[in-house]
Amino acid sequence: MTLQKNRKFAIIIGISVTAGLALIQTFDSCSLRQLSIMSEIEEYKKLQDPQQCMILVDKIINLNTECKTEFDIVDCG
Repeated sequence: MTLQKNRKFAIIIGISVTAGLALIQTFDSCSLRQLSIMSEIEEYKKLQDPQQCMILVDKIINLNTECKTEFDIVDCG
């Protein structure tokens, strides 16, 4: 009886881990990253924080490199 409970528990944990990894992959998709950056650009326009701008530029460069996009770089000047 204990062996069956352990087996069921292991199966549930395995399925949970697989589902979690699938969700992480989904949330890291290029389109979601673009939406996030667009939101951060709007926030930057309101605050005009130079440090936030540099972080945003790095994110845009990484997005363009990893996702083969042509997202315009924000002018921090």
